[in-house]
Amino acid sequence: MNIASLLAAASARWGEQAAWIFAERRASYRESADRVARLAAGLVKQFDPGSRIVLVMANGPEFFEM
Repeated sequence: MNIASLLAAASARWGEQAAWIFAERRASYRESADRVARLAAGLVKQFDPGSRIVLVMANGPEFFEM
């Protein structure tokens, strides 16, 4: 089982429950899974399999979805 399948399973099980809350923002497991899937689809179009991608960002909800 990988991280993507864990998030898909959490989305199926807890759907609209809060996956994260940060200050005044929150997102459900379903919203987070949808955002992660869109990001992954975009990365697949831009990079070759096996490419390494570096993220430089502060902690926050966006980091969870990367």
